[in-house]
Formats: sequence, C-alpha cells, structure tokens
Amino acid sequence: MIDFDMNMQQAIESPRWATRSFPASPFPHTMYPGDLLLESRIAETVKADLEKRGHKVTMRGPWSMNDSAGIVIDWKNGTVSAAADPRTTASGLAW
Repeated sequence: MIDFDMNMQQAIESPRWATRSFPASPFPHTMYPGDLLLESRIAETVKADLEKRGHKVTMRGPWSMNDSAGIVIDWKNGTVSAAADPRTTASGLAW
C-alpha cells in the first residue's frame, strides 16, 4: 500500500509472488534456493529478468496464490476500511 500508493483493495488484488528460498517452518525445514512462484499476471519480461539473475521461476495461474483480507484504520482522519480477496469467497467488513 505504501510503496505503490494503493488502497487496501488494490494491494490485495495485486499479482502475488512467493519464494521457497528460506527454510520451511515444519521439520525437516526444507528450502529450495532461488525458487520463485509468480502469478501469471506478472509480466513475462519480469519473469525473464528474474531468470537472467539466476532464479528458477514457476508461473502459476492468474489468481491462484493465497487469499487475504484486511482492515485499515486511518487514525489521522478516523476512518476504517476493509478489503477482501477475489481469489476466494471472502468479504471484508469495517464500521
């Protein structure tokens, strides 16, 4: 939201990526250095650039990774807003 000046809904709807380069929490703490998963809404030019840098990129479906919901409280103007992910049947409520 901050880096790209988005509201909560825009941020939740943005294309996702994930890495498996860090040890997993459950034993045996597997890791796959350089592995990246990208939703296919991320441009092919980005994929190609990441591969040039040595990453092993796997493309996933356009709306396939994770699902989120969130609430934002803006203390400056006293507003509360909520957003939900279109990747699943979710809703965000704020009052």
